[in-house]
Formats: sequence, C-alpha cells, structure tokens
Amino acid sequence: MKNAKGLSKNPLGIIALFISMIYGFACLVLGVSLNNLNTLCERLPLIWFIIIFPLFMLGTFIFLVVKHHEKLYAPSEYRYERNFFGSPSNKEVPSDLDNLIVYVESTEIDTIQKKEIIEEIKKVKEKSKTIPIPINNLWNLNHWGSNCASIIDNKMVFTGTSAPEGKDGSHINLFNILENGKTYEISCFAKSDIGTEAKFQLWCHDQKDPNSSRTTVATDYKIPSYNGEKFSLNFKAEYNNDIRIHLQYLPGKGRIEVRDVRISELKA
Repeated sequence: MKNAKGLSKNPLGIIALFISMIYGFACLVLGVSLNNLNTLCERLPLIWFIIIFPLFMLGTFIFLVVKHHEKLYAPSEYRYERNFFGSPSNKEVPSDLDNLIVYVESTEIDTIQKKEIIEEIKKVKEKSKTIPIPINNLWNLNHWGSNCASIIDNKMVFTGTSAPEGKDGSHINLFNILENGKTYEISCFAKSDIGTEAKFQLWCHDQKDPNSSRTTVATDYKIPSYNGEKFSLNFKAEYNNDIRIHLQYLPGKGRIEVRDVRISELKA
C-alpha cells in the first residue's frame, strides 16, 4: 500500500501502477481459469495478450519519453514547484535578447544566479547587433530555372535531384542594410532528412556589377546534419551598403530545410 501511494504521486508512477494492475488481473485469470481453458482457441487470446501487451507498453513509454518527457513529472519533483508551469518545455523561450531577459526575470531560479545570467545576456547584447531576415515572398525562388526551392512554414525547403544549371537556389536583395567598412556575420540554420545526398551552400555578395570589383563570400557545399547545424560566414561591406544572400542547393536525393537567416554586426 505504501509503495502504491508513493507511485501515485506522479504520472510515471501512475503508469507503473496501471501496468502492475493489468498484469495482476492477467495472472489472476490465468491462475483461476487455466483448468477451464481446454482448447487452444480459448487460451490463445490470453497468450497473445501476455506477448503483445509488454511490446505495446514499451512503444508507448518510448513515445512519451521522446515527445512528452516534461509531462512525466509532478510539480513536487521540481526544486521550485512554480517552475512546473514556467519550465522551458511548457513555455517557449524567447530567441531575442530583450525578451530573453524578461523571461529569465520571471523564472524562480536563485536570485544571484539570475543576476549573473542577465548580466551575461546584456554583455552579448552590447557586442552584437542582429537583424533577422524572415523567409517570405520577398525571396526570389529558383533563380536559375529549377523547381527545387519552396517556402513551407516560413522555412526554405529544397528537394529535387536535378537542375538546369546543375545547381540552383533562392536569394534576397537587401539594400542600405549594412554600414560601409563594417564586418558582419551572415548565418542560417540548415538541416537535412536522414539519407539526404543533396548539399547546401550559403553565399553572399554585394550588389555591384559582377564584372567589377565586389565582395563575394561563400561556404563550401555540404550536407547539413539531420539534427541541424549553423552555416555562417563573415562579410565585409567594402563597396556599398547592400547585400544579396543566396541559399544555394546542389541537387540530390533527400530534403534540406533552412531557417533563421540572420545578419549580425561583428564588433571590432
């Protein structure tokens, strides 16, 4: 009884009690009624239940751990119970620094630790000036004539095994967004499906005549990790305040998606 009371304090314990109860009933039925189950047809459902039920529960448990692990604990198992309602799993963590400071201030972590975190965020904020570039209809898709690029849920998605020019991509023109003489980090986040053979490249250049001197920088073509990874390069505004950002695709098997395109000013 004490063990049952202890298990009932959180969802994980309730699941364990449920499994124990089901197996208890199964053993009871098997023990009491075995002599009355004379034919294979009568015994088969119980045998299959004993075989399949553990596999079903294993699959369910794996799903819960992978997709809903934050729901397997009771509020009392948090150091501060109010964090159960304000934990990162139940509350989206802001990506911009100003809202991140507000988020940290609203949490129930130790006051000294909170101040240290806020100070670090402020230092990062002072050192960087970041401009997010949304993926929307301002992007020029498939600039070299293929149909590899599309926008799905505010992400640039590349698929396809061929392109007229051997490669293709999308780009956006940004005017008067840089300051001449300064250096910027251009970055994005890219990921691929498992088994992808296609490759991705981040490429940037200014808006000067291609036949004249201009700044152009690119990463190597690469298959992004299926967990996702950051692609970045440093771009110096040497000739004007404009930039064209290319998301380039080398066709192949699989799928690549790109998001979180950003321009960050690098402090000297």
